[in-house]
Amino acid sequence: MDLDLRGRTAVITAAGKGIGSTAAKELAKEGSNLLINFRNPGKSEKRSGKLISSFSTQVAQSRKDFSR
Repeated sequence: MDLDLRGRTAVITAAGKGIGSTAAKELAKEGSNLLINFRNPGKSEKRSGKLISSFSTQVAQSRKDFSR
């Protein structure tokens, strides 16, 4: 599906698992650059690296717990 998102930036919160993780992957497939948020620093490095290598996208990270 082509959503015409190539080169646009998407902000994904809770990107470590579940819906947030899936959304990050699907948006990267569409060519979006990502700003992804995690609470867990270990997950953020691993997930970012995987998205960059799999989809050749730009990924910036944020570490903030929005539940508080």
